[in-house]
Amino acid sequence: MNDVRRGLIDLFKVLDTKPEDRDPYMDDALASFPYVNDGLFADENIEIPRFNENS
Repeated sequence: MNDVRRGLIDLFKVLDTKPEDRDPYMDDALASFPYVNDGLFADENIEIPRFNENS
């Protein structure tokens, strides 16, 4: 279940990074997401809880 949390953290970072500023070697699945320029994903201190089988 920690994979879900890590995946969300990675996704939020990608959504907040312009394509030209992204890691050129990142996973294609993540790279396919668009840049969202509205600040929604800019908070590096956002709390993403751990997930378990009941979450």
